[in-house]
Amino acid sequence: MTISRVPEAVGDLAKLLAAGARLEDVPGVTHRGEDIGRWLTTQRRDFVRLDDEQQARLGVLGVKAAVRPRRTATKTPATFHVPAGRSRLPDGRAGIAQYRDREGGRMPGLGHVELLPDGG
Repeated sequence: MTISRVPEAVGDLAKLLAAGARLEDVPGVTHRGEDIGRWLTTQRRDFVRLDDEQQARLGVLGVKAAVRPRRTATKTPATFHVPAGRSRLPDGRAGIAQYRDREGGRMPGLGHVELLPDGG
C-alpha cells in the first residue's frame, strides 16, 4: 500500500473498528482488496518513522508502536582450559591418529570432535 493510501487505510481501519473489530483481530484482514492487517503491522513496526500527524491519526484508533524484542547475547562456544606449560597439539595429533585408525585412513571433517581415552 503506497503512502498516498495511508489516510484511506486509516479510514478503512476506523470503519472496521466501528463495526466491532478489535486491533488484535485485524492482522490478516483484507478490506476492499487491501491487506489492512499487513498495513497495520507495518505502521506499528515503523511507528517512529511516521510524521506527527500520522502518529496522531493512528493514536486515536489505539495503534501504538510495536514493542521490539530485546536482542540477547549470543551463546559463546565452550572454551577448553589448557593448563600452563601444556600444549593441546599432542592431543590433536592423537585424536587424528585415533580417527584415521578407526576410519581406514580418512581425515576427519573440520567440525569433528574426537574423544580420547584419557579425556583429552
